Amino acid sequence: MNISNIFSSKAKVQVLGVLSQDSTPLRTRTIERRAGLPIRSVQLALDSLVNLDLVHRQTLQKYPTYKLNTSHISCKLIRKIFKAVEIDQVSQRSFSYNQKATRVFQFISDANRVIQRAQQ
Repeated sequence: MNISNIFSSKAKVQVLGVLSQDSTPLRTRTIERRAGLPIRSVQLALDSLVNLDLVHRQTLQKYPTYKLNTSHISCKLIRKIFKAVEIDQVSQRSFSYNQKATRVFQFISDANRVIQRAQQ
């Protein structure tokens, strides 16, 4: 299997990201909502990932559900990649929040100085 087939589209990457974060089977609409993609893009990505045997399709009641194929040789690698991406995104958000908190703290300090000068 060529790894470029796995990551050949944005939709496949996002669908794999959703599936790698959940061990329970998910319906197409749930994947669509979590991935933020149009339903047709999700369906095409899922069809391709099922054909690559990276994803299992199972029909419960009348709706198909999808789950990452944990016995596939690439599954552990895929989960590690998305875990690393998740950690990096959290780190970036944390850095951004820290910068904003520093600016708020600086604003409060400046405001306190202005108030103290006004009271003198």
